[in-house]
Amino acid sequence: MARIQIETTQNVLLEFELGGVGDRLMASMIDFAIATAYTLFGYITASQVAGPSFLWGDSTSILIHIVFIGPNFFYHWYMEFFLNGQTPGKKIMQLKVIKLDGAAPSFGEYFMRWMMRIADSFLFAGIVLMASNRNEQRFGDLAAGTTVIKIRKRARLEDTVLKLITRQDYEPVFFEVLKFSDKDINLIKETVDYARKTGKLERVVKLSKKVRDLHAEVPHMSPMQTLEVLLYDYNYLAQKTGSK
Repeated sequence: MARIQIETTQNVLLEFELGGVGDRLMASMIDFAIATAYTLFGYITASQVAGPSFLWGDSTSILIHIVFIGPNFFYHWYMEFFLNGQTPGKKIMQLKVIKLDGAAPSFGEYFMRWMMRIADSFLFAGIVLMASNRNEQRFGDLAAGTTVIKIRKRARLEDTVLKLITRQDYEPVFFEVLKFSDKDINLIKETVDYARKTGKLERVVKLSKKVRDLHAEVPHMSPMQTLEVLLYDYNYLAQKTGSK
């Protein structure tokens, strides 16, 4: 599977699996089926209520066309914006649009992706470009500075923490660690795992400094130990809270 490494604005290196041409095509087919079903349902309902004459002739028929065709025209733009980088098809296929710096695209960048769909559709140019592009970007992605990644299901506590803690006499160092969001904890865990795998500690040093800026009262520890203890404390306190 093709992967992309993204350095966030916090100078943390994250690695994601790219969406892949096949998964993105399947997501597009699902979205097309949903949009088509919406239009067919609307037209069938309108024909039952107003008869065949709803197809032409007056302001009511024009309004019906706008209501049941218009949303399909802007489908990908507003779906990706309101569903945080996903359409229903992308959600089913566990795909998400992100910027190349890991941030969420803006309203205008989603619009740019949508605008370029015409160029992407011409002679399957978008598919050809994705297949030959290192980050699997179509024209819309190149214009907006985005790509599509494969996302995992939300990490469970046992996937996030380091180990099961059985010590009953343990005294946590980071008492406020449960106030961290799941995203923060996963970021710390990914940073520690990356450092262990590669031996590169630059991100660990920068992230541990941010942690210590928020917890100046904790004892002095090495950068790696700071993050490991924080994860250990998160595990311990989450288990203790869950057992009550």
